[in-house]
Amino acid sequence: MSEPVSDNLHTIENNLLEAVEPELVKYNTFRIIELPINATAREIDKRRQAIEMATGAKLPIPPGPGRIYPLADRPDADMLDKALQRVQSPELRLRDELFWFWPEAAHDGANDEALAALARGDQAAAIALWYKHESSSEPGVATHNLAVYGLVQALEWKPNDAAVVRAEHDNCWYYAHVRWRKLLDDDHFWQRIAQRISELDDPRLPADAWRILRKQLPQMLLLLNARLALQASAQDNEAEAKHQVSIMVRSGFGQALVADCLHRVTEPLCQRVRLIAGNAEKEADADPPHSGAPVQRLAEQAVPLLAQIDWLLPTDDFIRNGLHDEVAKRIHGCLLTYAKATEDWSLTAELLEKASSIAVSPTLQKRIRDDIKTVQDNVVSSLCFYCQKNKAEDKAAIEVKLYGEVTRTPMIGGTRINWRNATVKVPRCSSCKAVHDKTSHKTTAAGVIMFVSLIACVAMLCAERQALGIVLGAVWLASLVYMLVVSSRKDKTVRQQASSKEYPPIAELLARGYQIGEKPTQ
Repeated sequence: MSEPVSDNLHTIENNLLEAVEPELVKYNTFRIIELPINATAREIDKRRQAIEMATGAKLPIPPGPGRIYPLADRPDADMLDKALQRVQSPELRLRDELFWFWPEAAHDGANDEALAALARGDQAAAIALWYKHESSSEPGVATHNLAVYGLVQALEWKPNDAAVVRAEHDNCWYYAHVRWRKLLDDDHFWQRIAQRISELDDPRLPADAWRILRKQLPQMLLLLNARLALQASAQDNEAEAKHQVSIMVRSGFGQALVADCLHRVTEPLCQRVRLIAGNAEKEADADPPHSGAPVQRLAEQAVPLLAQIDWLLPTDDFIRNGLHDEVAKRIHGCLLTYAKATEDWSLTAELLEKASSIAVSPTLQKRIRDDIKTVQDNVVSSLCFYCQKNKAEDKAAIEVKLYGEVTRTPMIGGTRINWRNATVKVPRCSSCKAVHDKTSHKTTAAGVIMFVSLIACVAMLCAERQALGIVLGAVWLASLVYMLVVSSRKDKTVRQQASSKEYPPIAELLARGYQIGEKPTQ
């Protein structure tokens, strides 16, 4: 198994991990420059000259002597230049050698039957030979090549490729991981890599650098899936992001390592969320009366990023949940300051709802929900109940008296009655008060006319002055019709004064048995 890595190799270790990308095999150095993995510095320089001459003359680049499993599209000049630069870095060269096809005999790639089959496009023949060699006494190279082949197939699979179903794609990952895990325990395989480091004889590459590769191999493989998941999440492809995570979970490399790789790739997202939250908090603290806008931006910008993180990290992950609570706390804290400064209860309630949906901690969720209830009560009391639009004014409020919890106790000489009183002010604006007052004045005047005309009508009929009585009767009838019309007419934008019973605090008391009035009847 892998052995501890000394401190002086940590730089190489970090460089290797940072260099692991989904294009690991697509843009493998030896695939691009078409040389075998054991190519010498002289052979690499000769290949460089051939590439430069062809590109300089604007001619097609001739195939290289190690051309196996070529790209569907010929590499461009930029790809070739980057590949030639990578081969000069000893740790990146060693990484690319690890993730490309090896000859069965270390120094006889030209006569390797499986690689020859692969070079002519006969993948089935190459696989059959590797399967055959894998059952031999020293299966390391064959197992390695099958692991690389599975990785190539998995990484170059396209989700929209109708010829390959998802199950087959998953099998590529599964069998690749099975073989890479097998190689981890194969000491002969790692001895061959140690021998390869010795052959490279590069002072920048310590003799025990193979220990780094052995230690890092599981993490390097899982980072491929983790970064594919990150790419999918950035494209709002939740299904593919979660699928790549599921491949990691089933890889057999252990949940602790899976979590570590996912934390590594999501850390930039987490830092971005923290930066957005911190900037919003600073802006809100600097100008509380106008802090609603930065808090709203924080919610709008953080929620999509948190969703991406949620697709990659499990629901019980402490980093994921801590980030959720951090954002929710900042929104919550800024809103309390904003509400005190502005009394803009509507926006405060809206954004607190978002904070509640972001929070994970039950304690934090309860605190926010309690504040939402308080703010909603403030929303109700701050707006005119009748138009639900204008700000309520104290001078226009309607005071409604109620009584309830009535108890009647028989006693000598009568009954003692006890009750509780409640007074509720229904918030109202001056505009709605004017509408209510106007309606009240009209109905009062019509009522007076009705009363007077009815008395006069009766008097005239009794005095046998029928003509005048009929006229007064008509006046009474007209007044009645007017009152009915006025009382039935409803302003579509303003509730009638009688709807005060629907005001939530009054409706709640009425539901508990209270009644309108100052006291119960005897």
